[in-house]
Amino acid sequence: MAVFGCGPIGLMAIGVGKACGVSRIVAVDINDYRLGIAKEMKADLIINSKHASPVEAIMDYTRGKGVDIVLEIAGAPIVYDQIFKAVRPGGRVSLLGLPATSLTVDFSNEIVMRGITIHGIAGRRLWQDWIVGRELLVSGLLDLAPIVTHRFDLEDYDKAMDLMTQGDCGKIVLYPGGVE
Repeated sequence: MAVFGCGPIGLMAIGVGKACGVSRIVAVDINDYRLGIAKEMKADLIINSKHASPVEAIMDYTRGKGVDIVLEIAGAPIVYDQIFKAVRPGGRVSLLGLPATSLTVDFSNEIVMRGITIHGIAGRRLWQDWIVGRELLVSGLLDLAPIVTHRFDLEDYDKAMDLMTQGDCGKIVLYPGGVE
């Protein structure tokens, strides 16, 4: 599996993937801080796409096969040029990121002729996801602690927003009445 975008949702996806038995997970992002958290969440290969081609690294890592599953969580237009080349023929691409502009996709060569399944994710299956999530957490198979990187008093939300905008954080938790 490859996760393109290591914000809090992508980081959680890495942890859930490992907890559910995904054998090898590739994390792709442009932020070294978040890639460090991806490593803590047990990603097997870390790729900073500012410094290396994710497609080349993934194809090398999978001996030319490509990954079975791609989770696109970045929403960056360049990522859409990479994800369909990184997934194996007959693989699945789940789209969660929201690009700010319309994109051009080569449906014939990158999707149809390669038998790629695309799944758009706009939300969650509320009860089923809560039950599975609870069981993964209770069992100890999933530890989300590395993702929560900062805690602020609610009154300091401006500092939290600045940090979030810089991107050098995972999940930020705001506490009303003081940090616990």
